[in-house]
Amino acid sequence: MKKRIISTSLVLTIALLAAACGNKAEENANALSQNEQQTEAAWQESEQQETEKQNAEKENAADSGEEQDENAPLGIYKTELSNSSFEMLNDNYYSLYATNEYFLADEKTSLRYPKLADALMQLKEQREHNFDMATESLLDSQQFMIETESYPIDLTDYTECRVLRADNVLFSFIETNENYYGGAHGMYSVAGYAFDVETGKNLSFTDIVVDETKIRDLIAEKLDEEYGDIFFDDIHNLIDQYDFNSLCWSISYFDVTLYFNPYDLGPYASGSQQVVFPFSEYADLFDEKYLSVPEQFVTQLSEYEQFCMDVNGDGKNEDIVLSSKYLEDDCWSVLISVDGKETDSDSRSYRIDTYLIKVQNKVYLYLFEHHENDYVTLKVYDFAKEDFVENDNANLYIPEKSNFEERDNISFCESTSPVFSNPGKVRMASRLETLSTYQGTKEYHVNESGLLVTDDDYYDVEVSFLIKTLEDIPCQIVSGEEMNTSESGTIPAGTFVKIISATEDKVFVVEAIGYAPDENNDMYGFYEDDNTKYNTEEIFCIQLDEEFGNTLNGRDVWELFDGLMYAG
Repeated sequence: MKKRIISTSLVLTIALLAAACGNKAEENANALSQNEQQTEAAWQESEQQETEKQNAEKENAADSGEEQDENAPLGIYKTELSNSSFEMLNDNYYSLYATNEYFLADEKTSLRYPKLADALMQLKEQREHNFDMATESLLDSQQFMIETESYPIDLTDYTECRVLRADNVLFSFIETNENYYGGAHGMYSVAGYAFDVETGKNLSFTDIVVDETKIRDLIAEKLDEEYGDIFFDDIHNLIDQYDFNSLCWSISYFDVTLYFNPYDLGPYASGSQQVVFPFSEYADLFDEKYLSVPEQFVTQLSEYEQFCMDVNGDGKNEDIVLSSKYLEDDCWSVLISVDGKETDSDSRSYRIDTYLIKVQNKVYLYLFEHHENDYVTLKVYDFAKEDFVENDNANLYIPEKSNFEERDNISFCESTSPVFSNPGKVRMASRLETLSTYQGTKEYHVNESGLLVTDDDYYDVEVSFLIKTLEDIPCQIVSGEEMNTSESGTIPAGTFVKIISATEDKVFVVEAIGYAPDENNDMYGFYEDDNTKYNTEEIFCIQLDEEFGNTLNGRDVWELFDGLMYAG
């Protein structure tokens, strides 16, 4: 319920009335009653305006085609900011690297939860400021090392985020930072964020705790049992005095985790500490609103993760432990332990992104394995079968769109990708090799077997390069939203076209208008510029030979097109 606030002017009016009327108690009472009625009417009007505003927002969402499923997962995008700089002195490289990340709600989620969208926008501005400040500090440190001819060591400030929940109750994520600006050692820290999606409030730990006294005792006991005598003082005294409003914590679909960073409770040598409260054991400590778990969800896991959950449908919680195994050549594999029984993923990749998916009362583990040349493969582990399953879409990965530029000798990159949080609808990418190498995306969903499947026939393609026809190219004219091919046609020689959609054996292109190639850069291909426009009213389909790969009517595509961009 909203608080009713009496304005200062109203209080002053009541006081003047009382002074002027003297002992006319009845008149004072009447005046007070009248002003209370006015205050009540104003409050009711405010409440009505707020209700009308919320109804209007819902109507706008309905008009936009937004599904009114209150349990639908959030649509969230993540943007990563990164930069690097290299300076050379006496054959030594002085380098710096910085990253930071933020999240924004997509259009539909912004209409459903405008306060959450506003809160994330404010966080974006803060992250951009932090990124600029980190870059400035790193540059100052780099310049000092160069001027003093110090031994070159990479200067870094990495901030990375991992989404834990994105449902109709909470949007929560964990943020880790590692930095080194020179000196004896670097610094690292962990922070958690949990936004109430209705109010947009970034919740503090005290907002979800039911019994603060009880949980303080439990925290001290767990820290004492796990870490022993490594703290500044008696751990019970430290926790009794700890400000829970500034406590670093996170909430997932399984538990609440508390983080104590270096110097919070002990010296740097003591490291950091964590305390975990699984919902299965400590549900009575927290507000039940934030413990509700949707029937289906996706959450990203760390490379070293422990949690309790019924993953095989036997009605009992299993202890799940994930760990990484280092292999030669900087490659890694994942070890999956269920109640002590271990399975090796047999991966050989330099990075593995891990997601837990629950759908139709079944639980799966997705491993997106990153290999050389940006090649990604997907493995799916079925907890019920205790094994990996055969996957026809093993080449899928989460799409990413990046923009690169140079800023005062600093290489800057902004990369945006959708957060994988909805098993019922997710955009995935695949590497295509049809008339060049590029990324194609489709809408997928996780089926009852835990696999990603799609109903879309064609990949959407976003590229910045153009292709030039060297001869008249036979094609078909495309009509309608279903991309039907209605009649045969020809793309004249010398035409610049852009790929907008594709399959494994055909591409859909539009003609580029107003494009004039830079003769000095022909060897690097043809790239759209500010003057490039497209005739989107006419779409052409080029059908390649399935049995011969990238050939057209038996002829190699290199004979027919210029500007093809194949990856090595």
